[in-house]
Amino acid sequence: MKLHRTWIVPIAVLVGLSVLSGCRPSDEQQPPRPSDRGAESQPGVEEPRPVADSEKSRKKPLDLSFVPEECFVAMVVHPRRLIDSPLAQELSEDVAEQVPVAIADILGEMTGHVDADPRTMDQVVVLGLPHEPTGRGYQRPLDLGFVVRFAEPIADEELMGKLSEHIDFADEKATHEGKQYHKGYLKWFPPPGQEEPPDTNRPADLAVHLPDDRTMAFAHGETALKKMLSAKDVKSELVEGLRRIDADNDLILVAMVRGADEPIDRLTEELEGALPPGMRGLLKVPALAKAATFAADLRGDPVAELIVEASDADSAAKLKGLIDDSLTVIKASFIEAREDILKDMPPGAGQSFIELIDETLAGVTLAVDGDRVTVTLTRPRALAKLPGIFDSVHRRNAARAERANKLHQIGLAMNTHEARHDRFPPAAVRDKDGKPLLSWRVTLLPYLEGGNDLYDEFHLDEPWDSPHNVKLIDRMPEVYRIPRRENDGKTTLMAFVGPGTLMGSHEETSPDEVSRKHGAVDKIIVVEAGPDKAVPWTKPEDLPFDPDDPLAALGNIPDDVFLVLFSDGSVHQFRRDIDVKTLRGMIHLQDDAPRY
Repeated sequence: MKLHRTWIVPIAVLVGLSVLSGCRPSDEQQPPRPSDRGAESQPGVEEPRPVADSEKSRKKPLDLSFVPEECFVAMVVHPRRLIDSPLAQELSEDVAEQVPVAIADILGEMTGHVDADPRTMDQVVVLGLPHEPTGRGYQRPLDLGFVVRFAEPIADEELMGKLSEHIDFADEKATHEGKQYHKGYLKWFPPPGQEEPPDTNRPADLAVHLPDDRTMAFAHGETALKKMLSAKDVKSELVEGLRRIDADNDLILVAMVRGADEPIDRLTEELEGALPPGMRGLLKVPALAKAATFAADLRGDPVAELIVEASDADSAAKLKGLIDDSLTVIKASFIEAREDILKDMPPGAGQSFIELIDETLAGVTLAVDGDRVTVTLTRPRALAKLPGIFDSVHRRNAARAERANKLHQIGLAMNTHEARHDRFPPAAVRDKDGKPLLSWRVTLLPYLEGGNDLYDEFHLDEPWDSPHNVKLIDRMPEVYRIPRRENDGKTTLMAFVGPGTLMGSHEETSPDEVSRKHGAVDKIIVVEAGPDKAVPWTKPEDLPFDPDDPLAALGNIPDDVFLVLFSDGSVHQFRRDIDVKTLRGMIHLQDDAPRY
């Protein structure tokens, strides 16, 4: 879906909470689970509930051994537990296969360097530390450290192999407080004409410590890792907050605002442009809060709980007001977005998604108790429909990807034709009197995979429906076939024809001609029309271009979305409600249009 900026951030947050959540935050009398390294239960503390054998491998205690005193924010994610969640198990096989991929992409983006299967990860701890300036490049708002706990033992060589291929460790090792770590540097790819190697004395880009065969601790830079390696018996407020929270959650976040003014100021500056105007009051939260704790789990009810500890009771009341105002903005924005959601999502899935968001928003409650503000998200009943929504959207997207791939293949064939003849093919093969005989789709055959032999069978001096040529219609290449339809020899991949179009004249058109008239090679060369416009693929029939209403020629467009191939080989999709002037500019050689 293409969502409006004013509400995509808040709705994404709420949906994320409902999808990745369902918390059971514990009260302060409930300690974390005993460590699997043999930590003894604390006297006088209730033992944790028994865990079934099938669950023991995924429910691990929080590994806090590398959390330094300076750490002001920590997030804990249990990737394997997320993948094994009941909701994920209800997904179709095709969609379920994408869950680990999506989680791996998120973790890879977050860590910047780890390339590992999340199904092997029990726990990932992300630590935020005050940034230590290096004087080189982009100055981050904070330094990040990571502790990855794997489900099974892994050899050191394999662990190191899970780091990005762009990191070169070159067997360089160092020691801090008796603990060995590896120093890694971004690989040097010199720009053209520059052979000078990078500065070998620069600080390491990545530092990695392997304490055992199931754990990898690393950080962006040596300074942050050294702080992690120095951590011992830390009793900071953040560590105590992590120890109090129930580890039996999919996602945990603890943040200490007090004492972290500089990194929080930097983060606030970066968030200011991302938040819609009606929610920028949330930027005042750091001035009112001391700490925040968040817990979420796919299995429970309520779905998620956020507890913010304010500076005092008055600040707590102000915080509740800011959150109330933001919820009001989110609800109003979602009402405005309903029509677009129904247009953008498959039939049925859009209505289910709206129902899910409605219940999610209705399930948000706020409470103030002294200096604490608690935001609770009740598990929406419509959450059970989420697998069906994902499956429906996946099927739709897979079909669009198949259609786009066919256009890409045609684009490659067009470009190969242009490279050999310095021209795009004309709309039709014509006889000496100018009568159209065969479509451009036949002309492209030699440039499509496996099309040469079929092309040689055509009588190019005969019309498409001659006794000989008509027999070849049933052998239409797969690239022209209409998706989800038997190969009946008809296609909906067509060109706009008529005065001013790229394939509208009897002559071939060169990219240079497009450039001279428009300034860039980005005109529509092939478009996907509706099924009612299907024609025999060899027939020299395409879409007449009407400058006043170019959309009319496309017929009944499925899902109100159509795909187009531009003369530069790129493929894009547009909704049927695209502005007429914009579409006309993308078709007509002498009209300007936005570039895509």
